[in-house]
Amino acid sequence: MQLLICAALQFATLAASSDDSAPARVREIPPVLAVEVAKLHRALIPKRDEPWQTIPWQVDLLAAREEAIRTKRPLFLWAMNGHPLGCV
Repeated sequence: MQLLICAALQFATLAASSDDSAPARVREIPPVLAVEVAKLHRALIPKRDEPWQTIPWQVDLLAAREEAIRTKRPLFLWAMNGHPLGCV
């Protein structure tokens, strides 16, 4: 009985919300100007003087290990599994 009532309420809601006589409004999106694209591009590209870009990152673990031994510095290992933003 509850299922029948739920189905009837959903049907009534859909029937009340669909009005075929009113035309659907389409929101017009203005074109993006080249100046806006250039401004956004400059804002999104990291600067060369960012602190993380001054670090000599290594992608080869063995080469990084050898360099850490040679320079007597610690080895920082970044390992992860999944999406970088945690959206898995």
